Amino acid sequence: MKTPVSTLLAFAAVTGVTAAAAFAVVGSPGCGTSADRSAAPPGDGAGANPARSNEPGIELASAPDGRAPVFQLYKVSGTYELPSHPLPPGIDPNAAFVVEMKEDEGKAGKKKKRSRVFRGDMPFEIQGETRGYAPSGVVVTVDGMVVPYSESDAVSSFGRTWRIRENQLVLTNPGPPKKVEISYSGVEAAVRRHSFEASELAGDDFVRYALTLGDHTRHGLLLPAPSRAEWEVTLPAKGATFDAYPTLEPSPMFGHASDGAAVRLVVVSEGVETEVARLPLTEVDPTFPRWRVDLGAYAGKKVRLKLLTETSAVSGTEGKPDFDYVFVGAPTVWAPQDQEPRKIIVIGFDTTRPDHFGFFGYDRATTPNLDRILGESAVFTRSWAPAPRTRPSFRTATTGQYPLDAVGAKNIGEVFQDQGFATKGIVANVHLVPRFDFDDGFDSWEFDGAARAEQQVDRALSWLGENQDRDAYLFLHFMDPHIVYNAPGAFHSMFVTDPDPDLPKKFNRWQVIDWKTSGVLTDQRKAHIQALHDGELRYLDGQIGRFFESLDAMPGKKLVVLHSDHGEEFWEHETFEHNHTLYDEVTRTLLAVRPGVGRADPRKIDVPVTLADIAPTIYDYAGLPADQWPIELDGNSLRPLIDEKPAPEFDDRPIGIAHLRYSFERWGVIRNDHKY
Repeated sequence: MKTPVSTLLAFAAVTGVTAAAAFAVVGSPGCGTSADRSAAPPGDGAGANPARSNEPGIELASAPDGRAPVFQLYKVSGTYELPSHPLPPGIDPNAAFVVEMKEDEGKAGKKKKRSRVFRGDMPFEIQGETRGYAPSGVVVTVDGMVVPYSESDAVSSFGRTWRIRENQLVLTNPGPPKKVEISYSGVEAAVRRHSFEASELAGDDFVRYALTLGDHTRHGLLLPAPSRAEWEVTLPAKGATFDAYPTLEPSPMFGHASDGAAVRLVVVSEGVETEVARLPLTEVDPTFPRWRVDLGAYAGKKVRLKLLTETSAVSGTEGKPDFDYVFVGAPTVWAPQDQEPRKIIVIGFDTTRPDHFGFFGYDRATTPNLDRILGESAVFTRSWAPAPRTRPSFRTATTGQYPLDAVGAKNIGEVFQDQGFATKGIVANVHLVPRFDFDDGFDSWEFDGAARAEQQVDRALSWLGENQDRDAYLFLHFMDPHIVYNAPGAFHSMFVTDPDPDLPKKFNRWQVIDWKTSGVLTDQRKAHIQALHDGELRYLDGQIGRFFESLDAMPGKKLVVLHSDHGEEFWEHETFEHNHTLYDEVTRTLLAVRPGVGRADPRKIDVPVTLADIAPTIYDYAGLPADQWPIELDGNSLRPLIDEKPAPEFDDRPIGIAHLRYSFERWGVIRNDHKY
């Protein structure tokens, strides 16, 4: 439902992609701080509560077009001059690379006929996780014979196999190989992608690029030196600022690197060309440091902005252009608003069942901070996941469409990026990595599969602080309640009353299944395992309290949505963990909406809803015109229910649940008061 409502967060009329009137699109010419984790649990309080509003929204007195425009230079067409230089002599990315191998003495076979293990440094990097499948396009030959891939590190074969571990080629072979070669079509593809001519891409398609360094992905512009990109823009009337996050991209082949480059920002105003900043780039920097330039001297003027990349880090000199892959992350021109900045935050909890919250009557003090926060929110007591697992549930939560249609659909981040918001994703589950396109629409996306809540909160507060003067959308994900249950310090055993002395400190789902099969999964062990999960929840709760204490003290208008992707089973139906069944323990989710710094009249709403309702609810609260909503949304805005207005679209609405992975396919439907 897209009923017009008064707005909590009014949008600018002239922003990034919609800024056609402010841009002259001239096209492309021929060339186209962390606390000690072992510390005792913090207090349950989170500081003094700010004043609450009786209204679900905070009205803006001024019109939306009173906001200064935001120009996202990487989202609009420009004029480009791009190089097309060949590779240095003697470098052929199509060739097979010889790998010098050394025997791994620690894994040498003891039996004479058993295969032995050899290791050698990889000549190139292969992005992504390779365990479980052979990297596409990789061929390994040993003494002229093609060798099959094996995911196993075990020395158990009398034949030859290979795998990749920590940028090393690992080979099992009956004896020392004479010649080992490896080829990878991805090297040739990467080289072609960085050559404008060889890529056969149009100018805009060539320069628009996403770069992943370590666990951090940024979207922006690829400008191999020497390049030029320029745009015509009328700068904001006051406080005009240029922000970007430049770095060098690594060469696709180890042992080959840029000898240094630079990026310059030039302003052409009233026929006068002025270099306003120059940034030398001497190394690959995975932190993507911010480059901020004050453009206040040109406030309110129509200017031509130029980004130029050079082949030397030293001004006035020329270097070699080889592998000078300059990346400029999220180049943006913006200005502080006269109105308060707007912050929209979606917090996704992995593997979190609401009936383990004190707010919902749980008998353990697992969630004192979250209980307080939910007590300031509109809470939906019958919220359902589309699946009892992460990827399909988050696809739905981030797009407003059910899982199959959500693949490739426009997500919340893209919608707000189009409105000129700074956008950030901070996640800790491997199912949310850029390979699955969850980063689409985000200036910055950080995945850290080992991150605890403390690190996630630190990252979130740092980014919000860095963007405190800008409208900002943040997706913040927490993994802590997911197995392996290993909360830090005193949280680990906080709720363990009868410890099983034989329970390993760390264990996974498969071990638990084996314990059940072998008959050693006692009631004592089950209770111990559930207590460990609750300890993770209590640890997470303390960090959530810290996050909201800082968030509520920040300037600006705020809207926060909290939800989980699915729950966790603890043998209520003789099964454990999730992704096996469609019982309530894994398909009921947390879902709460907290406008501003909390409601003075918190509300529990007992209507069946789904994670697909998150996106339209945010668009509704934000006052986004209906014609700017993504089409074909499966969810409805929850705001009429929150405002106690008629909402017939929720009457007799079927909500589907499916998409199991670890069991045979089953489907469930929620309709009114029944589950089928």
